[in-house]
Amino acid sequence: MAENEKRNLRILLEIEDLGQRHQRILVFTISVQHSNLLATVLRTRGWQAYSVTGNTPPQERSRIINSFKDDSAKTQIICNYGVLTTGFDAPKTSAAVIARPTKSLVLYGQMVGRVIRGVKAGGNETAEIVTVVDSDLPGFGSVAEAFNNWEDVWS
Repeated sequence: MAENEKRNLRILLEIEDLGQRHQRILVFTISVQHSNLLATVLRTRGWQAYSVTGNTPPQERSRIINSFKDDSAKTQIICNYGVLTTGFDAPKTSAAVIARPTKSLVLYGQMVGRVIRGVKAGGNETAEIVTVVDSDLPGFGSVAEAFNNWEDVWS
């Protein structure tokens, strides 16, 4: 899937569309190679994009994340695999592309949670989430489940 040109082109177009409206965008990818590929293509197309994976040296990872969290008006994109799904707090992040299939509603919720902080938690008033739905793969069912799963907590 990470090498599927049609899928990757669609993902890139979605990221670039989000880049017209958002300054901080997270992309959750299928693999280390997928993260590197998307970030490289985005950079060649003029975007400030980085790849953060378990292979990223700690000093470089810190530099990328600190830049992402700064007040720069320039749009920044971090493509990542398996690093920024939990425990990552960048409240200015206002858009995400979830291009990583998962059967876990909890993991999906964690990825979405990187973007939907809300104003009271120092986040944005609105957020945009694009989820790549690969109908050939089993998942947790409807993406809508993820947004209704925690209704009892919010009530």
